[in-house]
Amino acid sequence: NIIRKRIEMIAERIEKKKRISYTGIVLDNKSKERLYEFLKDMKKFKKIIIPDDWTFSADHVTINMGPAVDPKLLGQRALLKVLTFAYDDNVIAVGVKPELEFDFEKENPHITIAFNEPGGARPVMSNQLKNWKPVPKAFIISGTVQEVKEEI
Repeated sequence: NIIRKRIEMIAERIEKKKRISYTGIVLDNKSKERLYEFLKDMKKFKKIIIPDDWTFSADHVTINMGPAVDPKLLGQRALLKVLTFAYDDNVIAVGVKPELEFDFEKENPHITIAFNEPGGARPVMSNQLKNWKPVPKAFIISGTVQEVKEEI
C-alpha cells in the first residue's frame, strides 16, 4: 500500500510537469469516424490517392500553441464545417470553418486526417499544404476546446 501511494505521488508530479503543447478543438469520436469515412470515400472515388499504410490521425484542429489565449473558451463545444481538402506525398488534411469565431494562430484552420508515417512524415507537415480544393459535399463535425499536454 505504501508503494502504491508513492507510485501515485510520482505519477501525479510527472503529470503536473507536462507542458501544454497546444490549445485546440479536440474532435469527438463521431466526428473522427465521419472523417475516416470521408477519407475512405475520397480514395474509393479516386479523388485522392494515398497508400493503405498511411496513419489515420484526425483528432483536432489547433487554435494556438501553448495554453489557451482565451481560457473562457475551454470546455466549449464547437461545430466545424468541413469545406476544403489538400494533400501531398506526406499528409492529407481538411480545411474547416467553425460556427463561432476563434482567433486561430494559423491562417488556414485544418485537421490533418492522415500522414505517411512509414515515409517519415509528421502531421505538422499539413501546415505546408498549398493546393486546397472544395470537398465534394461540405459536412459538419464537432469537438471540445481543450488544452492538450505534450506526450512524454
